[in-house]
Amino acid sequence: MAYKGRSAEGTHARIRVVEWTAGIFMFCGLFIIWEGDQSWLQNAHIFQYCNAIKKNVNASVAVERDHHRQSNVTMEGDHHGQSKVTIEIDHHGQSNVAIEDHHHGQSNVTIEVDHHGQSNVAMEDHHHGQSNVTREVDHHGQSNVTREGDHHERSNVTMEVDHHEQSNVALEENHHDQNNGASQHNGVGRCNLFRGKWVYDESYVLYLNGSCPFASSDFNCRKNGRVDSDHERWRWQPDECDLPRFNASIMLEMLRNKRLVYVGDSINRNQWESMLCLLRVVVPHDGGKMKARDNGQFLQYFMKDYNCSIEFSWAPFLVRQNQNNGNETLKIDMIAEQSQHWKDASILVFNSGHWWTHEQPYEGRNYFEEGGQVIPYMEELTAFDKSLQTWAKWIHININPHKTQVYFRGYSPVHFHGRVWGKKTGGGCFNETEPIHKMGKKAESIYAERKRMEIVEKVVGDSKNGVKVKLLNVTGMSMYRKDAHASVYTSKYATMTNKNDYHYADCSHWCLPGLPDVWNNILYALLE
Repeated sequence: MAYKGRSAEGTHARIRVVEWTAGIFMFCGLFIIWEGDQSWLQNAHIFQYCNAIKKNVNASVAVERDHHRQSNVTMEGDHHGQSKVTIEIDHHGQSNVAIEDHHHGQSNVTIEVDHHGQSNVAMEDHHHGQSNVTREVDHHGQSNVTREGDHHERSNVTMEVDHHEQSNVALEENHHDQNNGASQHNGVGRCNLFRGKWVYDESYVLYLNGSCPFASSDFNCRKNGRVDSDHERWRWQPDECDLPRFNASIMLEMLRNKRLVYVGDSINRNQWESMLCLLRVVVPHDGGKMKARDNGQFLQYFMKDYNCSIEFSWAPFLVRQNQNNGNETLKIDMIAEQSQHWKDASILVFNSGHWWTHEQPYEGRNYFEEGGQVIPYMEELTAFDKSLQTWAKWIHININPHKTQVYFRGYSPVHFHGRVWGKKTGGGCFNETEPIHKMGKKAESIYAERKRMEIVEKVVGDSKNGVKVKLLNVTGMSMYRKDAHASVYTSKYATMTNKNDYHYADCSHWCLPGLPDVWNNILYALLE
């Protein structure tokens, strides 16, 4: 199914898009026509532009071919020096097309196609610096087209082509009349990215196992002794579209002059470290500086070249933990003290859930505090609901929707109960190397955390004062991934005398590389 793009008004911007796009395909057509496919001329737009060249350009064409069917085609304009077209094709079918206007220096187009059928198209306006178009097609036949402009441009253009060669073009004008080339990079439109399936893909490598210095000792499974790697090769395939592959360069441009802040528990730290690992493909380890504040509860990695930071704020309940006469309580009507770090962030990714299942909040006796009073008993999900309402109120009062994008990541499933998916021995995720292929009703009822997620969906969906919170609903897709947990391959593994002691298995957190990378890939696709 093709992507469903978004459109906006703007007649002049639309004309520019059509002209640029038609121009690109026109010069692609020159090569196809030379190879003998005359049917391509039946396309009205191509025929029109070909005629325009014949009428308006006094051109000379030179063609060279050797016995390997390599060819060079050069077309030069008249004495006014208005245009020059160069097409080069080697014996693999690779081609480069360059179009230059020497008089005005207005455009340069380069098309590169490798022997896998992959292609890149770059279009630049050297004189005014107005546009840059890049088209990338991966081995799945997926295509991205990005056009970047300077401060005079008013349009964002995204073209996505799926494996059926269907395409949509989205043209959008932003409210500042400025072009952010990465803001509409994904083309997922209204596609539900969270409904799909896991597909094993040997080529799915976002970064090398064990190569990331940002992966903490408890998440760096390969370094801790895990030898299998199939859990890294499962790619998420939505039912309605293709998930655009994470591109670190584009992501960094989207983050330029911005703050991306992950807020929550250790699972969100897991995801924060994943993002640092993904970006490290472009930014070397010494390309940034790590700072820790508030006794390590606030971590910030700043990248000078992009003037951006990727941050983590420890707030497992999102509301305030308190000491009351020596006893710990949770003030469910007060936001966490860490909230001072959340203001003025460009992108906020929240989560909360795992700490609510710990003994004190789960029992709910003399633990929750509201209105300055300790409540003798409150059911845990009721307190969870009230706490999220406190968080939502803080969001609506303190967040400017024109400056900050807000996301809430759904509950991350645990896999401690192996019998749920038919495992006859104990240990839950211990020694699991494949996802759950068929989810029974019993397993789904346990892993989906339906009641908790219903509260999350209710609170997140209740947008107030113009603040729209987007739900990263990863719970359903993640409950299949019993194979991706850290298991015994944590910092404790080296000191384990019995390497098969599954009582040490961590079936909450995830290996890196692994599942949190996919969560971040989805975040990347949804960012505006």
